[in-house]
Amino acid sequence: MKKNKKIPPYHHLFRILHWALGISMPVMIYTGVALHSIARPGWSLIGHYPSWFTGGRMMLWHLIAALVFVPSALISTVLFLKRYQPTNAWTWRWVANFMLVTGTVLSLISALGLLYGLPGNVYLATRFIHSFCGLVILPLAFIVHVVLAFTIHLDLLPFVFFPFRYPKWASLIWIPVVAVVTTAAINQIPAKKMKAHALVAGKIEPVRADIKDVPALNWDATKPLKIEMANGANFGNGTTALRLRAMHDGTYLYVRAIWDDPTNDTAYWPVKKTDDGWKYMQNSLADETEYYEDKLSIIFPIKESAAFNQLGCALSCHQDKDTERFPYGFKASAEPIDVWHWKATRTGSVGHADDKFWHLADMKLKDVGRYGDGGEGGGYTKNINKEHTAPLYLPKDDSYVINNGGALLKAGAVEYTEELGAKIPAGTIIPGVVVAPNDGDRGDVKCEHAYADGKHTLWLRRKLDTGNKDDVVFVPGGSTAFAASAFDHAAKRHAYHMTVYRLLLEE
Repeated sequence: MKKNKKIPPYHHLFRILHWALGISMPVMIYTGVALHSIARPGWSLIGHYPSWFTGGRMMLWHLIAALVFVPSALISTVLFLKRYQPTNAWTWRWVANFMLVTGTVLSLISALGLLYGLPGNVYLATRFIHSFCGLVILPLAFIVHVVLAFTIHLDLLPFVFFPFRYPKWASLIWIPVVAVVTTAAINQIPAKKMKAHALVAGKIEPVRADIKDVPALNWDATKPLKIEMANGANFGNGTTALRLRAMHDGTYLYVRAIWDDPTNDTAYWPVKKTDDGWKYMQNSLADETEYYEDKLSIIFPIKESAAFNQLGCALSCHQDKDTERFPYGFKASAEPIDVWHWKATRTGSVGHADDKFWHLADMKLKDVGRYGDGGEGGGYTKNINKEHTAPLYLPKDDSYVINNGGALLKAGAVEYTEELGAKIPAGTIIPGVVVAPNDGDRGDVKCEHAYADGKHTLWLRRKLDTGNKDDVVFVPGGSTAFAASAFDHAAKRHAYHMTVYRLLLEE
């Protein structure tokens, strides 16, 4: 009996979802390759962002494509396994089954492994499955599927995409229902009210406003928040666990951060005296992963942002095809974001985190979308001349070399001369940065730091309201979204988690 080709052989819901899958899958593969290219060393496919790729917010587009792909793949898998098993088209059947099932596995692994804070080793397994399915299995199956569609099964191809032939509009209710559920799972909604994502700052009696008193506060009385981070350069397996606690006294916010790090790194591109002259110990200006300091970053949208609440850092992370300037992307944000960036040597050595903010991108600027809060003096400068042939300053004496030799205090920095340099024996290492406390707005976030037993402990203190428009205002009884990242002597490729967390201040 001859088949009536005027009647689409596929269910209306399946035909609609073919459009969603056909568009979202190539976008996911494309953006997935882009994201994988800037992953940590040893895992990155090609080491840096391809110059022939378009620039943009690849992480954001990857997530948006996932929000379309995941519900489409789940519904299509159920429909196909239930309805479409044509015995005379085994190639079509098995390739389609394989592709849809792989997509479903990819979806589940993504939600369980990449978005929910699993331990580091479990994360590694889920990431491998996610990457292998998304960058190898799914693209190959997709290519075979398309080839078969345009060859052996060309007669079926038009009917797969007929959106208005024999419609069953009531069945389409499954699309928003499943989309809402999967979107909630991917974005972990409602994060604003989930205790697992909340850092509660308990209210305490006012304490003496001295950062050195902060470590002695009763931190065990506060509720901890643990963030499992991954994909960072140098950390063991690229993963680390960040444990946060917080409290406030109505005037100041206090935060304690503890995270795992196998080494305490304080070097920042030092300068070494050799028998042949001075050697600038810098392996990569784009992303140093050897001669660099440890860092921690916590970011807060300055104003409540529905977009940040759902997508977090993805809104501010850019890849760019200019691989010479930005092989691992740059930061910028349509809405200003307050950034607390503790740098072990450049700022931590003089008692504060770097108080900065992200805002609109200006490609003419070196840092594009990263800006420092105002300063009245102090700060840090690189200790190397323009030719990278000698340091700019030498220490007056060893007492001005601090932070395990990582920094040179500006108060004891003597301008370099060849005569002074000649007196220094070969093998001597001069700090690569000259530092001084920043007394302006950029020094608002005070800190104390300790390292022991493979763990950093960092205490932070900042006024709830600094009066600076570039700082977020913390209000007792309110909450603020935030995200965090950690760096193990790496300039760019930090460990992170995709979840958006909330800081809740008790009244």
